[in-house]
Parts: sequence; structure tokens; C-alpha cells
Amino acid sequence: MNIILVNHYASCREYSPNYTRVWRLTEEYVRQGHSATVVSASYSHLYLSQPEVTDSVSELWCHGVRYLHLKTPAYHANGLSRVLNMTTFVWQLWHQRRKIIGDRKPDIIIAATPYILDIYPCKKLAKAYGARVIREVRDIWPLSLVELSGQSPRSPYIKLLEKAERYSYEESDYIVSTLPFADAHMYEHGLAQGKFLYIPQGVDADVDDTDESSIPSEHRQLLSTLHARHQFIVCYAGGHYGGYALDSFIDTSQRLSQQPIAFVLIGDGHKKTALQQRVTESQLSNVYFLPTVPRTCLQAILRKTDVLFLGREKAPVFRFGSSPNKLMDYLLSGRPVIHATDYGNDLVADSNCGVSISAENPELLASAIIRLAQLSDAERAEMGARGRDYVLVHHNYRALAERYLNLMEELLDRQVPAALMH
Repeated sequence: MNIILVNHYASCREYSPNYTRVWRLTEEYVRQGHSATVVSASYSHLYLSQPEVTDSVSELWCHGVRYLHLKTPAYHANGLSRVLNMTTFVWQLWHQRRKIIGDRKPDIIIAATPYILDIYPCKKLAKAYGARVIREVRDIWPLSLVELSGQSPRSPYIKLLEKAERYSYEESDYIVSTLPFADAHMYEHGLAQGKFLYIPQGVDADVDDTDESSIPSEHRQLLSTLHARHQFIVCYAGGHYGGYALDSFIDTSQRLSQQPIAFVLIGDGHKKTALQQRVTESQLSNVYFLPTVPRTCLQAILRKTDVLFLGREKAPVFRFGSSPNKLMDYLLSGRPVIHATDYGNDLVADSNCGVSISAENPELLASAIIRLAQLSDAERAEMGARGRDYVLVHHNYRALAERYLNLMEELLDRQVPAALMH
């Protein structure tokens, strides 16, 4: 099969190291004898660095996958420049179709851009070249913007996205989502019954990234110092953005300020400065901030902590479940996890690898930390190992790629087996 995946923000390992799903799945397609092209924008705030693009379309190859960057203008924050960046990308998808398609017609086109508008040119391309189109959904837009970001459901932008959302459900040959219970929402907004498949985020079982020599000196020094002081290390590793209940994490550190417990936050984001200021003003000496790290050393760092924290703020949209990369990384590390969310699903409970509590509840979080700290090292190791075993079995990217490829092949045969039904 010839597969084209479109995602405005996802490029190769070099530029998008955190967009593991895109490059790991496409590399697996190639390994199994298929062709894969990823189409993304030349500029994204999510890129580790910006690719050099001098022509309207730039091509590069990485691990057998063909990557195309469509030239788009730079932007800053969420102003008009970003709108121009997005509209340019969507426009280019159709008008640069000959360069995108190349000398071989596609069999499958996957529209995976979060803001949905890529579905229009992707469907048009599919019709023009006789391909099937799959819509991949990681977050339910625009519902997430309304319930998480507080945008007005009456705004023109939300109305535009609602129209695109319904179009994507009605016109796609199939919907694939990382949200296990999203089908309920989709069926209410135009998706035909039996056209939904849950394929979660995954982990790479073939990569050994536990070499401690790769840990940055700042991180190594702090963690070593905390261990020498016999501190119990509770760690959050990820973006410091709204929605991740980091204020609740700081609230909990205040409750446990007299305990030999250290709260370590690794990462960056627009909320980091405010969080640091709050810690300073509250004179909290048990909270530590470290900069973000490359994925290549993340596992080595996580394994030098005692417990990992994943929290989300309360929002109705989480009833559809979630499959965050952060949780995949946590489970793979073999460390116990405190899962403080109101997700419709709970991998921590399913794998029995930690403690699950309701979202934004510092009292329950403090109790969960104390409970885990009172366990022996061997008991925590056994608990964390259950999570690692679970994720290696159920979230291995090779197995997930097989499931995706099975769906694609069945779509090309114009049949959908009952085994693929959600």
C-alpha cells in the first residue's frame, strides 16, 4: 500500500521527537513493505528546530519514510499569524497535490491534523486519486476548545470547526481515535455506526534508552542530591500548561512540606514562570524545577524517581477517555504512577501499577503519596513492573501498526470485519 499521512505539526524524529506516534507507525508500515509519506508544515511551534525550506515543498527521507514540508509562514502565539500559517497549510495540501502524490497514486490518506480543516483537501485528494480516507482523532475538536479553553461555542471559529468535524465524520471511510469512548460523541455528530476504531498511543519496545550517561548534568546532580538526603521523589515530567493540574501538585507539596518528600517538575511551558513564582512566594523548599529533556534520556531520568504524577483538571470532555504519551512513558519506566484524572478510562487501574484518585484533590493526592512512600522498595518495584509489562503487551507500536494496517487493507477490499468493530 501507498500511505499518505497529513498532520500539520508532525515531522520526522529530528524535528518532532515528541510526535512519536506519527514517525513510529509510519516507520513500521515501511518495515512491513509499504510506502509512507508524512506531510506537515514547514513551521510549527512544536518542532524542536525548524526545517530549512526554500521551495514550496521540501522533501527529506528518514528511516525509509518520505517527509514533505509545505512552506508556511512563521507565527507567534495564537494571533493572526498563526491563522495565516494554518490556512496556508490547508491551501497548499490541494494546490501542491502533484508534488505530494509524486509518481504513485495513494491507496490510503490519513487526515490527522488536530484542527480538522485538513479533511477538506484530504477528501478531495482521495476522490481525485481513488484512495480511501481515514480521519485520526486525538482530541475532540472543537469540543475540547470549548470545555478546556473556555472558547465561546458561538464564535465563528468554533462554528467553522463544528462544520468540519461533522464533515469529517460523514465523509471519511473510517475514524481512528486514541480516545476509547469517543465513538459516542461521533455517532451523535454524523458518524455512521461501525466506522470507529480505537488505536491508543504506544511505546517502542525495541529501543533501550536507559543509559544514565545521557542524563543532563543539572538533572543528574539534583536527583543524586535528593537521593543522598533520603528524599522520596515524586516527579511530573511534561509540559507546564493549563489543564495538567500542576497547581494541585503544588498545593500537595505545601501539605507535605514537613515530610522527607521532594516534588520535581521536569519540562517547560507558559505556566512554568507562574508556578515558580508561586513556589518562591510560598517559600516551599521541597519543590524543584528542571528544564525539559530529549526523549532519548527521559526513561533514564524517570527511573531515578520513586513515583510519577499524572493529573488533569476537571472537564466533561475527559469522559471520552484519553491515551496520553506521558502516561505511556510513565508506564514504560517501571515506576508506580499516581493517576489523578477523571478520564473515562484508567490504564493505571487496569494494570494495577499505582494509585488512581479523582482530579484536583490535594488531600487525596497527599494520602496517595504517603501510601506509596510507606511501601518497601521491592513493593514499589513490583507495582511499577506491572505497568511496564502491561504497556509492552497492549501498547507495543508494532502491534498497533498491525491493527492499523489490517483496517487499511479491509477498507481497500471494501469490507470491514466484525473483529475491527469497537
